[in-house]
Amino acid sequence: MQQLLNWNGPSLHLTFGVEQSCEGTLESLLHHALNLYFDDISTFNSVAIPAESCSSRNQVATSHDIQWKVILHHAVATVARTKHPCDFPSFHGTDATQQDCNGDGNFLRRSLPLGLSEKTESMQYSNLKNAFLQALDIFVSSASIVATAEFVQTLQKPPPDPELIFCFPGYSVDDVVPCPDALMSLRKHEFNQVLLDFHEKASSNFHQALKIMDKFGSDTRAMNRKQQLDDLERVAQVNI
Repeated sequence: MQQLLNWNGPSLHLTFGVEQSCEGTLESLLHHALNLYFDDISTFNSVAIPAESCSSRNQVATSHDIQWKVILHHAVATVARTKHPCDFPSFHGTDATQQDCNGDGNFLRRSLPLGLSEKTESMQYSNLKNAFLQALDIFVSSASIVATAEFVQTLQKPPPDPELIFCFPGYSVDDVVPCPDALMSLRKHEFNQVLLDFHEKASSNFHQALKIMDKFGSDTRAMNRKQQLDDLERVAQVNI
C-alpha cells in the first residue's frame, strides 16, 4: 500500500458517464419551455387546426382541435431528428472541427447534467444556460411547417427508426396529429410568428423550465424504480 501511495509514475484514469434518455436532453428542456410558454399566454389564439378541418381532410372523425402547442412540440422533435453531417460516420474522417458538430439536431440531442436548477452559481449552470439559448436559436431558425408535417406523416405508423421516437413531457392522446396534410397547409407567416414570440419569452424562462425538467425527471425515475421493485416482488412471489 505504501508503494502505491508514493507512486509518481504515469497512471490511467477512467471516467464513466451515463447517457440519459430524451427526458434529460436539450430537446426535452425545449419541450418544457414550450409548456411554460403556452401556460403563460392567455390572449393567444391557441387553435391551429379546428377539429372539423382535420377530420374533413383525414376522413377520420377528430374530436379535438389541434393546438399550436402540439404543433410546436412536433416541430422541436423534427429539428432534433434532422440529419446533421455529424450523424454520418464518413463526416468524422474529414477535417471537421468540434464546432462543426454543434448545430441542428445533433446539438438538441445532447444530454444534460442532473440537478443544476439548485446550483445557479456554478459554471455548469452558466454553460447550460448558454447551451439552452443556442438550442433555442437553432430550433427557431430551423423549424418549418413542411418538415414538421413530413415528420408527423412518419408517425402515422410505427417508426422503423428508433430515432423517430420522441420525448414529449405529458404526451396524451389529444396530442396526436392525425392530419399532416392540414398541417402542411398552415400559413408559414403565422407559424413563424408563433416561433418568434416563443423565442422572445423562452429566453428569459430558462431557470423555471430547468426546475420543471429536473422535477419531471426525478418523478419519472422514482416511478420507474417503483415499477421495477413491484416487478421484482411479483417475480419473487411466483417463485416461492
